[in-house]
Amino acid sequence: MNYYIYLIKNTINGKTYIGKHKGISNDNYMGSGKLIKEAYKKYGIENFSKEILFEGNVSLNEINEKEKYFIKKFRAIGKAEYNILDGGDGGFEYINSSNCNYNHDTSKYINYDKRDYPEWTKLEKERLEIIYKSNIDFSKYGWVGKISKLFDISGNKAGLYIKTHYPDFYKSCFKRK
Repeated sequence: MNYYIYLIKNTINGKTYIGKHKGISNDNYMGSGKLIKEAYKKYGIENFSKEILFEGNVSLNEINEKEKYFIKKFRAIGKAEYNILDGGDGGFEYINSSNCNYNHDTSKYINYDKRDYPEWTKLEKERLEIIYKSNIDFSKYGWVGKISKLFDISGNKAGLYIKTHYPDFYKSCFKRK
């Protein structure tokens, strides 16, 4: 069977997703992972590019091994951020097979409280300064959404992070000017 391994890249933030697909590589398939789908909604699919990493007439086992190899290779350099699993068993065929116990609940694969957000880590000492310089009006509704876009993280994560790590700042955001 003809399979291919592809790399989807967010052209705005550089984050990537690696997957496998059955068929020909010049189709319009752009992946079906939970996090990549969320990214499409947030940024628009037009802000993603697709690159073919491998294509060939191989068995399902061989393509699974290649997918694992590429995900491991890209994770070693800090990429494949939109991949939840390590590759191999997964995808449409696996989810719909009788031996799959996948329940469409990705929370068991990701601990969202401890997940590494490189944007936050990279800006450890500069976060609050960047937030203050952003000219966001914290007396108005929507400031959490603006911060989430500023650092490319979810609004829930941004609000919770600020509430937890900068409680005085968080309380001051609700004071009307």
